[in-house]
Amino acid sequence: MESTITISRFHPLPEHFPFIKICGLTDPDNALRVTAVLPADIVPVAASGISCRQDIKTGVDAVIYNFLVGESIVRATDRKAFIHSLLQDA
Repeated sequence: MESTITISRFHPLPEHFPFIKICGLTDPDNALRVTAVLPADIVPVAASGISCRQDIKTGVDAVIYNFLVGESIVRATDRKAFIHSLLQDA
């Protein structure tokens, strides 16, 4: 079983995460700083604040390739079109 850590605020990270494989980032503003210091073997996941294609692009520019999109899909009038809008030019 893989272990996951969720980070909502930027704090200096412990030097050694032997059991962590996935890092959920719940604060889009801090995601860039956190991914810059994550060890290469930890997979970052943008786990909050994804509401448009630009949010995805910002994450990809920060070397985040995994996104948890929930509330924005639920609130979308046309969910299929919304999901396609997130994936355009991907």
